[in-house]
Amino acid sequence: MESKVLTQANFIKMRRREQGVAIKQLCKGLCSESTLQYYEKGKRSITNELLNRIMERLGVGVEDYEQYVDNDTYQCWEARMDIIYGLAAGDYASVNNYLSVFKEEYAGKHEFERQFYLRMKAMYLACTEGDVAEIAKCLKEAIAITVPTIEAEQLGETWLSVQEIDMILDYYWYAERKPEHFLALAQYCKERNGDNEFKSKTLPKAVYYYYCSVKETFSTMSELELLSVEEWLSVALEEVRTRGTMMEMWEILIGQREVFRCLEKYFRGDEKFISKQSENNLEIESLLWLEKETGLEKETTNTAIYYAIRGVYNVADVIRRRRKMLHMSVEQLTAGILDEKTIRRIETGAVKGRQENLELIFEGLKLPTPMIKSEYLISNMREKELIGKLAKAMEGGGVEEAKQVMLYLNNEIDEETLYNKQRFAWDWARLNRKSGDTEKFYENVCRVIKMSVPLDSFYEDIRYFTHNELLYYKSLANHTENKVRFVEYLERYYENNYGTAQEINEAGIMESVLDTVQCIYGNLGLFEESNRCCQQILRIVRVNKFLYSAIDTRYALWWNDYEEKKTTDITPLSYLKTLSELIYDKASADFYQRKIDSLS
Repeated sequence: MESKVLTQANFIKMRRREQGVAIKQLCKGLCSESTLQYYEKGKRSITNELLNRIMERLGVGVEDYEQYVDNDTYQCWEARMDIIYGLAAGDYASVNNYLSVFKEEYAGKHEFERQFYLRMKAMYLACTEGDVAEIAKCLKEAIAITVPTIEAEQLGETWLSVQEIDMILDYYWYAERKPEHFLALAQYCKERNGDNEFKSKTLPKAVYYYYCSVKETFSTMSELELLSVEEWLSVALEEVRTRGTMMEMWEILIGQREVFRCLEKYFRGDEKFISKQSENNLEIESLLWLEKETGLEKETTNTAIYYAIRGVYNVADVIRRRRKMLHMSVEQLTAGILDEKTIRRIETGAVKGRQENLELIFEGLKLPTPMIKSEYLISNMREKELIGKLAKAMEGGGVEEAKQVMLYLNNEIDEETLYNKQRFAWDWARLNRKSGDTEKFYENVCRVIKMSVPLDSFYEDIRYFTHNELLYYKSLANHTENKVRFVEYLERYYENNYGTAQEINEAGIMESVLDTVQCIYGNLGLFEESNRCCQQILRIVRVNKFLYSAIDTRYALWWNDYEEKKTTDITPLSYLKTLSELIYDKASADFYQRKIDSLS
């Protein structure tokens, strides 16, 4: 598994050492110590499910990576995603059928699959008012597969993934509902050295269950006890606000409202308290409005999407589509390095392909190696954190700050890798654009694209682009001569994904692509087409619970109505401003305020 690029094996090894986690601790319940030892040394591969569990146990969210898997693994993954999508979308009749198929085809083949089946069965029963004892039984059996103990006081000595924490929380809920259990889990999640994705998926649910388990005793609580509950709710809210997710947000806000009501007698006339209470009421009102306007359900019905492994692609399909897009024959791709028969068997899914052969093929197709990656190919948590800082600086308009982060990245990340070299060129082009030279920006983007594919590959019938390449292409939408043709091809790229479980797998990039398409249509006065794309985005949002996209898309619908029908109703803008403030999107909140001022 030796690679010319920095792999996820290096990432895991360095992250584990940073946290002082022994291999024995990390592997407990997941795999043998030798499996991880050999993996870290580059001497063997591991499944994407095991990879994700290990990453999450190290406190790293796994949603911003892409993974390539063999045909059999992909089919099992698809079966999982059908169940997850059905639960997230509320299609419980289909879920029942999917569970039966999964039990027959996959649940007996590996302990991870048996655990997944039991957990999803419990979630299905919970969503359909199933027997509580049966739910608890399924959860207890599922947890035991990878977690040696569910005793709250012993959890501090264990390293748990998001899925494992989620299962334990639900087991506590359906089996005992003891406040001390939920509080112990909340403390565990708070103290874990994890990123925002990890914490936003674990801490808020633990806190909400704690709130639910003690709220009946509010009338007998002292002021200090009530303030302690409110403090936990505030900590939980901070995580969901920072991530911009609807998951557990409504529940936490309602919890705060109830605690505030109990605290009123202690804070009569206190302006700071009155302000916090007023803000809470306005946020609740705004979420109610958003649900009515977009169909984004305010309640968190289940946490199925926490079990989704996103960014997964069938390696055979990727190779075939990319080769055909580049008009490369099998003979050209092999170039004397591999025999043609090997390529054809990999493309049809007949064989998995040896890791070293896959890397050679991907190199020939100018793709990053079939391993985990983010915006850049990275090898440690520091690089991941720098990428996050760069994104924030770019969004906030901090040009000088962004340049400094870029210089740090330049020193940290392997810039010789084509994938990284291309991304560096793109980020510098974006930074230089802020100085106002738009034409130069488009020239630079074209050069960036041509580092990996011909520019006109965009108009091929069969295509495969990395997420980064799609990002580069869509930035050209306003610069193309035939904008309608361009956005039609852009929208068509995902035409087979709409209304399927791929709306979870590729949620972020699909929303981004559709947002560009709707924006171009709207600017061209093609409001019906723009509104159609907006509705597609909202369908994805309703499953994935992304507040950012829901807010942006509701504004796009308002803007189309304003341009087409000259509406004078600015009420939506006030709600959108409040919602933007709720998720710390100051730039959007300021934008909506300026819009309100100009139309008042």
